[in-house]
Formats: sequence, structure tokens, C-alpha cells
Amino acid sequence: MKKLYNPFISLLFLMGILAHSTPSAAQVTASDSLTLVSLYNSTGGSLWINHSGWLSSNVGTWYGITTAGGRVTRISLPGNNLSGAATDSLYKLSALKVADLSMNGLTYFPVLTGLHLDTLNLANNKLTFRHLVPNKAHVDSFYYAPQDSVEAYVDTIATEQSAISLVTTTDANPLTGDNYRWYLDTTLIVSGSSNVYTILCMDSSNAGNYYIRITNAQLPALTLYRRAITLHVRGLSTPGPDFHVCASTSTLQGTAPAGASVLWATLTGGGQALNDTLANTQVNNLTVGANVFQFGVTANNISCPANKYSYASVTITRDTNPSPAYAGLDQSVCSPQATLSAGPPSVGTGTWTVIKGAGTVAQSGSASTAVNGLSFGENILRWQLANGACVPTFFDEVKIYRDDTLRTVNAGMDTSICPTTYVLGGVLPADASGVWSVVSGAGTFSPADSPRATVTGLNEFANTLRWTVSNACNTLSDDVVVTVYHFVHANAGPDRTVYYSPITRYPLADTLSVAVGGTAPYTYAWTPADNLDDAGKEHALFLTPDTGVYTFAVLVTDAHGCTATDDVVYTATKGTVLAVPTLFTPNGDGLNDELYIPGIESYPDNELTVVDRNDQVVLHRNGYKNDWKGTNEEGFSQLGHKLAADTYFYTLKLEDGKTIQKGFFLIKY
Repeated sequence: MKKLYNPFISLLFLMGILAHSTPSAAQVTASDSLTLVSLYNSTGGSLWINHSGWLSSNVGTWYGITTAGGRVTRISLPGNNLSGAATDSLYKLSALKVADLSMNGLTYFPVLTGLHLDTLNLANNKLTFRHLVPNKAHVDSFYYAPQDSVEAYVDTIATEQSAISLVTTTDANPLTGDNYRWYLDTTLIVSGSSNVYTILCMDSSNAGNYYIRITNAQLPALTLYRRAITLHVRGLSTPGPDFHVCASTSTLQGTAPAGASVLWATLTGGGQALNDTLANTQVNNLTVGANVFQFGVTANNISCPANKYSYASVTITRDTNPSPAYAGLDQSVCSPQATLSAGPPSVGTGTWTVIKGAGTVAQSGSASTAVNGLSFGENILRWQLANGACVPTFFDEVKIYRDDTLRTVNAGMDTSICPTTYVLGGVLPADASGVWSVVSGAGTFSPADSPRATVTGLNEFANTLRWTVSNACNTLSDDVVVTVYHFVHANAGPDRTVYYSPITRYPLADTLSVAVGGTAPYTYAWTPADNLDDAGKEHALFLTPDTGVYTFAVLVTDAHGCTATDDVVYTATKGTVLAVPTLFTPNGDGLNDELYIPGIESYPDNELTVVDRNDQVVLHRNGYKNDWKGTNEEGFSQLGHKLAADTYFYTLKLEDGKTIQKGFFLIKY
């Protein structure tokens, strides 16, 4: 455990030693030892660089102490990190002849009343003339210079036309012979000859760094330096920031201290202050352009010359409204580039901004300029005019519609219907126009320009209808044949549950015939067509993309054009543990001839290994597909031969490589 130093216990210890011992070269009087203890405590002895022996043994062994005849005769502690105030009781060391306390951080040293030393060295501390001059009479050889700079750095602000006193508190009650010299930066202030320097009427010339040098004729080798006092001068006149207006009237926004007098004056322009003696006052008749006003402030300080003003200026720029905005005519283009053609403003400047779509304006501030990178469809660009502070709330916009080249046109699917009314299924691209017409047969369209027009009055048998589409790029057309015949029925079969498989396809419609009634031949359209091998087959093959529920609708069209639809639901499941059969009979009778593992379809990356009772591998398949007929596929002999009727053992790894099933089955013939 670390022991804490207790000065009181140390004093008792020292006094006990002194009371029971006879003074010798290693021991001193109680008064001397107590004075040294006081010096140790008052100057931070525990933080000295070297305090060997102090307070813990005979005084004569203490670092820096010399004794003779039971008295302290010498103190030598230069550069030992002494700080603060040296104890006032040093005068009790009546036998002291040499004291060297130089190169430390002492801020106080007592007058050695009643002593006379051969040598006293107090140089390179933080002492002033008040500590040094009185000790000159008590030593033969006195070393006192140099001393560290005194007091703290000061940074202060004063306002123009105010008074301020700069003070150095070093030896605030000057000793006889103290001489003060004040400097502003490097220039000597002739009137600065005391510890206080007063400026009665501040102006900008008083700003800077103030230094004080103190000398005393009694110690000519020493000059004390006070650390700098930095003085900033704040303007008394604050006219406010420059600004723009759009009207001929505004408000001057000056600020002045309480009790100060102000005066506005017009320097340039035609503006006139309504009351030139108010800091905040209305200004009228502003002319277009710059109006410069001078703001004068006097603090009415009796120490300042009469009518002394501090001045600053503010500029109010009057702008005018820009001319009306015109962004140009709307356009339809067939490329990503277009030319903007706004009306050039007679007053003000314009800026293009993309409001909708995309586009990069080559010169955003030019009325006529190129715009690139237009997106397909509608692009809206805004032409906004402004003139300084005059920004009207109105603007103008132009729409540029970028068309794409028509590569295909879709009039819808050919169809057969029983009624003579039909809703057409054409497609109209954005910003294009279309119209229906009759190529053969008959029909009336309502409305004729709608892709989903209703056609009535169709003839029996085939009616060929044309959908013609045009845009800024080109014109294309497509025909649709609508044949009117009788009805047909569709039977998509019962709903089914199947095993999920990414490779096995299941036929849709678990019925012999999907089409019922009507007239053959039939066409089929399964929707959605995703995951089907051919959506136009009667029994399209469905590949399950995942487990889940899938609903398909089939549209049946007979030879006469009548249509019918039906739905079927397929539920795809996936077993986590597969039911491997315990028996199969590969005897070629068409029943149970393959080892069929229900649900193996869900794991196309499976691995199946079969061994006989001698642990001989007879089958090893990656991606088993329920097609093994009991032949030897791995043995060294009888390869390809049917296996004997017996018990066989299997290991089945599913596709994740972690799910493993093991078991056995029996082959019988």
C-alpha cells in the first residue's frame, strides 16, 4: 500500500529526534529543521526533482543542505522544480551564508531580515522587484537576473469612443525607483509611465498588442516583462449588411449603443432617409442600381473630441422586375436531344430547371440551348426569370415528349367468338395515336381511336380488323381476325397435389380431353404461361418453380372460334423425409418394376447408394430419377445383371448434403 506523507507527523518525528540528541555535523537545531520543513511544504517538496533524505533522516543528509556546528549554513537547490512561495521563516536561518534557489518557479521570496549572506542566487524564477530589492542589503553577492515574464496573457475588446484602462498588477504599489514603459506593438508609448495606461477615447489606431517593461535603478541588470495585453477595437457604427431590394422603399438597419447619437448620409444613389438621426429608419426614392449610405455614430463621450463620429457604410441595391417568361412551344421528338427556344428576357436572367423526366441543359442560363439525355415519355422543363431580389412567382414551362421508334404494333390476338360484339385488345404506346379500320368482313368501332374499342355488327365467319398506330417517329399497323361461331366448353380437370421438382414436368388437365363440345380441331391457351413448356398444348407440361399453390386457366377455342375457360389448382409440396419402399419387384410385369421413391423429384441433386448384405456397392447414383430396375451397376462381376432376390441397404442424401436417410428394402421376383 502506498503511504501518504503527513507533515505534522514528520514535524513531531523531527522534534523528537532533536530533543533526545546532541547537535552534530549531521543534526541541527529545532528552529533550523522546522524552517527547512516549512520551505519543503511551501514550495511543493514532494514534486521536487530531487528531495533525497528530506523529512526522513538527519538534516545534514538532506539533498542540497549543508550544516556546520548544528546549524544550516548552505541551501543549494538550483533547477529542482521549486514552485510557489518560499516560506517567510527563512530569516530564522541565522547561520545561513549561501542560498542558491535559481532556475525554479518561485513566485514569492521573503525579506531576509536580520541575515547577511555571502551569496544569494534567485535568478530565473518568477519574482518581482518587491521580492528582490529589499534583499539587496542582506547579501554580498546577489544574483537576481533574469526573471520569467509575469502575469497572464490578456485578450480584450473595446468599442470605439469608449475609455479603457490597461493595468499591470505586477508590484501594483510601485517601489521607489520602479520605472514603467508601455509599448504598442514595437512603438514606445511616451505617456505610458505607470502601472496603469488609460485610453480616454478609443479608435482603430489603438488596436494591437501592449507590452510593459519594468525596471528599477536599484537592480539595473533586471528588466521585468509583462505578458501581452491584446486589444481589439470594435466599431461603434454597425449599419447592417448590404442587401438587394426590388422596390424603391426599404429600411436602413443600423444599430448603435444606448445614449449614442446617429446620423445617416447618402453617398451615392438617390435614396433619402426619412429620419437621418434614427438608426432604423425608412429610406425612400431608391434609384435602380447601388445606393450607398454612410452611418455615423457618436457615443457623446466627454473625453472624445466634440462631434467625433465613427463611420461605416451600407449598400442597398435596387433591382427591377424581369420581363415575362416564355418557355417556347411544346415539342414531340424522336431522339434524346432537343433545342429549347425560350424568349430571351429584356430584363433579368433566366435559368432552366428539369421539373419532370430527365435532361441535361447544355447552357442552363441561355434561352436558346440544347437539352440532351431526354427520357422516354414526358419531360417538363421550367424557364424561370429573376433579377437580383426581383423573383416573380410566375414562370413558364415547356413539355418535350420523347417518342420511341415503333418497332411492333399489337392489334390483339386473333379470336373466335359466338356473339357479334367484341372488345378489341390492341396496344397503344405512350404519346402515340391509333385508329381501327375494317380490312374484310364488317364492324363498327366505338370509339375508333381506342385500343380497347368495342366492335359491333361483325359478320359470321372471319372479320379482319386493322389497328394503325402513329407517333413522331413512324407508323405501323397490325391485323386481328375475329371469327364468329358457336360456344365450346373447357375442362381443366380436378385440382392436384404434386411433388415439387425443378426437373420433372407435370401435365396440366388430368382429363382425357380439355375441350368439350364445339367443333374440332381446338386450340388451347394456358395462363399464366410461366413455367409451362408450351402454353398452347392441350396438356401443357408444368415445371414447379417452388413449393406453393399455382392456379392455371385454360382458354379453349374450337374450329368455329367459340371459346371457353376453366381453372385448375396445382399444389406443389416437398417432403422432408421420403418414404422409400421396403419392397419392389423388377420382374418386367409393368407393376413396381422400378425403385420408386415418392418426392425424390424435389431433390434433383440427391445421392443414392445401395449395397448388398456384404456391403458391396451395387448402385450409386447422383440425381436418382426413380428409374432403377434392380440391376448391378457397380459390382466387379455380373455388371448389368439383375440382382438376386435379397435384402439390400440404402443411403439417401438429399440435395443439402446434410439430410441423410438410411434403410433397407427387399427385391422379389
